[in-house]
Amino acid sequence: MNEAGLREELAKSVSGASEETLQRIVFTVYALWVLQREYEEKEEEWQMIAKKGRAYIKQQGYAGKIETLFKIIT
Repeated sequence: MNEAGLREELAKSVSGASEETLQRIVFTVYALWVLQREYEEKEEEWQMIAKKGRAYIKQQGYAGKIETLFKIIT
């Protein structure tokens, strides 16, 4: 897992975010990644949580695709 690369990408994209906010975004991205990767067959059960997580990341100023962040993780 490439947390440093993920943090770097987010720091560029979410300007002015505090260290705490960046850390929350990183945790949210990891949570979404795990849900998608490990529990894809149960998507109906977690899709509302994922929707809220994606909305949170966008509210913090990230305008890119979440899947781009997933590629950085792997």
